[in-house]
Amino acid sequence: MNEFTYSNMPRRPGGKFLRTGAVFLRGVRMVQNQIVPHAQAWQQHNRQVLDGGDEPLWVVLGDSMAQGVGAKHFKDGWVGQLDTRLKKAGKQYRLLNLSISGARIRDVMDYQLPELEALGDQPELITVLIGSNDMVRKKYRVNALADFDELLEVLPVGTVIGNILGGKGVPIAMDMRLQRAVQARGLIVADIRRNGPQEWKGLVAEDFFHPNERGYRILADVFALAIGLPAAE
Repeated sequence: MNEFTYSNMPRRPGGKFLRTGAVFLRGVRMVQNQIVPHAQAWQQHNRQVLDGGDEPLWVVLGDSMAQGVGAKHFKDGWVGQLDTRLKKAGKQYRLLNLSISGARIRDVMDYQLPELEALGDQPELITVLIGSNDMVRKKYRVNALADFDELLEVLPVGTVIGNILGGKGVPIAMDMRLQRAVQARGLIVADIRRNGPQEWKGLVAEDFFHPNERGYRILADVFALAIGLPAAE
């Protein structure tokens, strides 16, 4: 395999709301300050993973939630907690995290999936959680459904993909498309809308947007259920 040069660093600066919030709100600033260290940590982790080992490959696609932003340590996000659950269940994977903070659906197709395809190794497990950043502005929501339809068509059979929250409009339409893709394309739903918390009080980080360690534990539980792991103790 050629030297792995993929970067987990954000491809674009944060939006106006985040830039303003980081100036005036300590909680937003604290969480935003995790983005670069988490990306650097995953980047180092990825290179170590691809340096050796013969365990099956698990590839993670997504945004800041797959980076674990909101948790103090990058491996205390849902990806790291699910990895711990898998190991306890005797399932050893080489975990390759291609997620990028700020990513939208189109970024998964333009940057992350091509990197997955270039790996050469066929992953045994692929997980995806994407779409929240497409909801933050109307100009992104306009294309979100078309982009999501395209994503569902190109994800490999057996991919485990989470749905996003939201009580009306685009998130509900995305969920309906995802549920249909289970039958049509052989995808697996990590059903956060139905198996996640009904109330997020106490489960979010200081920016009141990203989950904290407890919130990420619940997301890890939802993905664990989707891939058939036993219930957490």
